[in-house]
Amino acid sequence: MVKIFLGICIGFFSLNLTTSVLKSHLEIGTDSDLLYPASLIEDVVQNQPILWNLPPSPNFFPDIFLFGIFRILTGNTFYAYYFHSFIFALLLWYSFYIMFGNLFFSFLMITGILLFFTFLPDKFGIFFFPGYHGTIFILLPILYFFLFEKANPNFISPRTKIYLYTLFCLVLSSDSHSFSQFLIPAFFSYLTLCLFRKSRFYIPLYLILFTCLSFLVVHAIKYIKIFRIPDVPIVSATKAVIQNKLLLTNLQKGLNLFWNDRFGFGENAIYFYLWLFLGLLTLGLLLVIFIKSKGKKEDRKLLFTNQEWLLVLFFLYSTLISLGIQFILGVWMGSRYVWAMYLFPFIIFPLLLNKWKENDLLLYVHCGFLVLLYFMLPAYQSIYKQFPINKDVRCVLEYAIQKKAVFGISNYWYAKYLTLASANQLKMYQITENLETYHWINNTIPFRNVVYNLVISNDLPEDAIFKKWKIPDEKFHCGKIRLLYYQNGIQYFD
Repeated sequence: MVKIFLGICIGFFSLNLTTSVLKSHLEIGTDSDLLYPASLIEDVVQNQPILWNLPPSPNFFPDIFLFGIFRILTGNTFYAYYFHSFIFALLLWYSFYIMFGNLFFSFLMITGILLFFTFLPDKFGIFFFPGYHGTIFILLPILYFFLFEKANPNFISPRTKIYLYTLFCLVLSSDSHSFSQFLIPAFFSYLTLCLFRKSRFYIPLYLILFTCLSFLVVHAIKYIKIFRIPDVPIVSATKAVIQNKLLLTNLQKGLNLFWNDRFGFGENAIYFYLWLFLGLLTLGLLLVIFIKSKGKKEDRKLLFTNQEWLLVLFFLYSTLISLGIQFILGVWMGSRYVWAMYLFPFIIFPLLLNKWKENDLLLYVHCGFLVLLYFMLPAYQSIYKQFPINKDVRCVLEYAIQKKAVFGISNYWYAKYLTLASANQLKMYQITENLETYHWINNTIPFRNVVYNLVISNDLPEDAIFKKWKIPDEKFHCGKIRLLYYQNGIQYFD
């Protein structure tokens, strides 16, 4: 009953978080990346012919898999978002629980993350959404099982072992970020622990085999004719940076962008300082534990276990590696590429509380922090059941119906939203500012040999449009949206 009650609480928190994210992101021209799973599954559900340009991390499993199941079962795109977020939150909670065996502290971890991310929907809440690399962290228990197995080969049953490493292979091959945010940090964490504990470094053969299998799966997906997955030339880009002697310049540029954006918190200063306070407190307590573990025997009770140190090292390495890749390239791309940094205090601090069970003060501090956030919840009264269509979008859809326009052209930020909001009655083809096809998370087959009657010229050069095609038969404004109508249509060839 306790697990069921806590699960319901997690469901309530994830409902708030999902609604707040959708409120911030589901406006035309904002975040088309959020609509990637909805667009892909909608084509599958409607039995559309498919030639999808996927992102470098297609997130087939578990993101698209879970989202697709709930979209088919509920028949509603937005219910699929809610259920996906809820199930992912439960999976993450279960991951913490099987690692630590403590129901209460694992609940503190997941609710801390859910509540805190609720208040930063434009930056952090997308962690619980499909396609934003959050599901990488359901692999965390594999770190523990890997370590336990060295001491006790029979700790994991053969059936569980097959299940865990199949999960490992599927996630690793579905999300290229799992290499930088999970696999490489896990390797260095384990290596450091072995060196620190002066024990033998050991990697099971089947772990290497499953990693190699993941590489083969990634390579094989690129040969499936219904998908196109672009390469991400990180190695060649890094090599170019070093050859052109841009390393120090890029590091300085990346650090400046990171610092000016307040570590990704931007204008949300109060939450930045809350997170920073909890993070510094966590690091301080870790230092105390490390020092005391070297001291008197009566203080050895504070000593972290190998499993706990492994987790600490993993989050530190994942943060450093993820930030390092961005800084070497001279960019700061946001929270989704360095989740470990934001999760660190919410996962490690409850572990520290567990070390000071006799000191209720720290427990009260953390619980008080969660209660404070809880009472600040937006407590949304309703959830989305369909696209939030404002008057400008409604005007566009009504105009398309009036003119009997079925196909249109727009930039990336408008195309997916209008296509989904119109229930595919108005299919928008996405192009770049150079009037070339934008091959990014879109399906191109439905647009072959069609005539386009509508062009949305926002963020596109109208002079170039008139020169490439012709002067439109009619210009129309729907609020801030500029429409060009061609009665006899125009053709677009890539």
